[in-house]
Amino acid sequence: MPISSLNDWFYCLTDNSPFLFAILDSTDRYVYANPRYCELAGLSSVSLKGLCDKDTLGEAFYQAVKPHYEKARRGDGAEGEVVIADEYHSSSFHFSVAPLKNYKDEQGQPCVIFHAVDTSERQILASALEEADEKYHRLSSLIDDGCCLVEDGCILSANPAAATLLGVASADDLLGEPVANYLALADQNHSVIERLASANDRECIDALSSKKGASVRLSQSPIQVLGKQATMLRLHAPYTEVKRLQPAQHDEISKVGEPQWANIDALTGLYNRYGFSSELDKLIRAQTPLAMLYLDVDNFKNINDSLGHHVGDRVLQDIAQRLRALLSADTIIGHLGGDEFAVILPKPATEDMVEQLADKVVGAISQPFELHYFSKYLACSLGMVRYPEDGKDARQLLQNADTAMYEAKEQGRNRVVEYNDSMSKEARMRLWLEIELQKALQSKSLEVWYQQSRMTGGFSLSMAQRLWCAGSIQWKVTSVQGVLSLWLSAAA
Repeated sequence: MPISSLNDWFYCLTDNSPFLFAILDSTDRYVYANPRYCELAGLSSVSLKGLCDKDTLGEAFYQAVKPHYEKARRGDGAEGEVVIADEYHSSSFHFSVAPLKNYKDEQGQPCVIFHAVDTSERQILASALEEADEKYHRLSSLIDDGCCLVEDGCILSANPAAATLLGVASADDLLGEPVANYLALADQNHSVIERLASANDRECIDALSSKKGASVRLSQSPIQVLGKQATMLRLHAPYTEVKRLQPAQHDEISKVGEPQWANIDALTGLYNRYGFSSELDKLIRAQTPLAMLYLDVDNFKNINDSLGHHVGDRVLQDIAQRLRALLSADTIIGHLGGDEFAVILPKPATEDMVEQLADKVVGAISQPFELHYFSKYLACSLGMVRYPEDGKDARQLLQNADTAMYEAKEQGRNRVVEYNDSMSKEARMRLWLEIELQKALQSKSLEVWYQQSRMTGGFSLSMAQRLWCAGSIQWKVTSVQGVLSLWLSAAA
């Protein structure tokens, strides 16, 4: 069949095809190409005829496909992947080359047909998946908690922290292994898999590491992996070991034989109030200049009330994690209870350094928290004190820092307020008024006084006959000379 006849059916077949088609002679030059191929080459079909790949798509492309052309001329089909990346093109293709044994070129040699599919979008998606996977592995290797991706009870991936908690040399040793081989419950009647299946999202479960015999706390979150349901398993020790926050090794048994973990908050792994105060006392005894921040999360009660305490606990753990990541190794961090945290910065280099650090803490807490499928923005209020300027002992410093923190709340939240003496005077006055008012209620020292008045002039008779009472509550304060009056008004 002559080439002219071949053109007729080949043109009809490929004219509107989204794929690339071309017929090449024995010298790898185009005999025919469809419009999609012409579009890629940037030439018309007439201009393209007689050229070869290196004239249109570049030397690199031609060298990549040339061996496949030669294989096709020997009678075998071939396929492969090729990428075009130059100043004119940025594409990737999956191609196939096949011999056209019954069709000859002008020299009487067999032609080959080239067919290709543009896989650029697939390549972009594959690269994006590889990049996301790399980011996940890098991130998971940096965090303190163990992370395992579990599907059908088997571990698909794990980070180094999980390997340490589960008692194996490396994360690779866990791949493909049943999670039940490494975790067990104290209750031998149920397996970890059964317990996880019945647990709520992010509910904490206490388990044991089968290899180490140590306690491990588990929580889970559902995840989709290639369309299948899987679970992201989080593992952490009940008492997180954070090296820079631990007391000195020689202090491992403190006074009255208390163990070291008695100073550590079980939820966050930070110092608890007792441990934090002890570290503060040590610095004061050594007369070490320091700055302290007292942090309270604004409206935190709403999270516990609306989403549950287990979600609130997770937020507190996230806050602790953010503070660890933000602050330097010489800082001391404490979770003093509820939604209150404190930070000690020993020997600050400059006054500005403390203020900048406080602003960074506010910024870190202001970032969104992921809570049950939605993001929640939180605010915080910080009080700042310095030693020795604002107190001579731990109790006084904590009290003054707490006073400054409440002043920050009154000024609008999400701000830092440094303590001054006037705040204590105002706080004492508020406390005095509260105590005295309670005494007045108990001793019935409050008296209600009324004074009748009549509105007249410029009104109708019905309005003029209306009576008005101006009333006051008088409080006889025995500890000071005088009477306090609270004024009311009421219509009779």
